[in-house]
Amino acid sequence: MQPVSSRPAPTAAQPPTAARPAPPTCSGPGQTSSEPWRSPGGFKNDREGLNALRDCLDREAARVVFFFATNRLFRKTYRSLAFVEEQVVDRGLRAVFVRSGVDRTPGGGGTC
Repeated sequence: MQPVSSRPAPTAAQPPTAARPAPPTCSGPGQTSSEPWRSPGGFKNDREGLNALRDCLDREAARVVFFFATNRLFRKTYRSLAFVEEQVVDRGLRAVFVRSGVDRTPGGGGTC
């Protein structure tokens, strides 16, 4: 008894080692990779929501900034904490991380 296969047997028109189609290409701005379907590495410091937060902080439109979690700013926790320390707390504003219960107040800081 032969094993049952879901793939059809190769025919004379289709050799068993048929070439695979090329991977999809990405034509986004700033693509410099030799493999166009891969995105460039690194972190993005220029994002719509992050830029809106910076604008709000520059205008001094808030006294307290709530963050759901540290990983919502940057993927690396140390980048998120550095951003909060430099952009929020050093300006004399209060930063609250809801998920972890951290409440950073200027001059002190601690947990909720």
